[in-house]
Amino acid sequence: EEGVVDVWATWGDEPAQLQSLFERFSLSSGIPIRVTTRVSSDDLLKAYAGTGQPDLVILSSSDLVGAYAEPGAVEPLDGWIEVTGIDLSPPALAVARQHAADAAVAVTYMRASAEEMAAKQPAAYDIVVCMELIEHVPEPQRFMKRAAELLRPGGILYLTTPNFGSLARRA
Repeated sequence: EEGVVDVWATWGDEPAQLQSLFERFSLSSGIPIRVTTRVSSDDLLKAYAGTGQPDLVILSSSDLVGAYAEPGAVEPLDGWIEVTGIDLSPPALAVARQHAADAAVAVTYMRASAEEMAAKQPAAYDIVVCMELIEHVPEPQRFMKRAAELLRPGGILYLTTPNFGSLARRA
């Protein structure tokens, strides 16, 4: 559709979750954005082989980024954004670093907690993404406060958590 920016994501159960991330941009720019989630790899490859390519693709892992970047289907955002990943687990950080290296994606990984980051870099980020994490945190309210402290004014905290009672989990 002319004048609408198409955003495709390979993850996410509800387009409204991602749509809200782009809402502020839409309101300030006047550019409508349509979000489609759970786009399959086959759909992406078909789109890039023909017409109807999305304007922006959000991939769910660095493995996918590497797979699509190699044939030139997507442009890595390294020159556009700076990404920092934190974790308290050295083995998890090692795996994440290897995924980023394999995909040639620039991510700075650090062993740190949200509390440590908020103390070192308050109001330093436009977006803080916490996916499938909050259910592992011993003090969720404290964690949320620290995550919010990392945001610049007007920043976005995007948080997901699994729904263990969902039909998909029971099937």
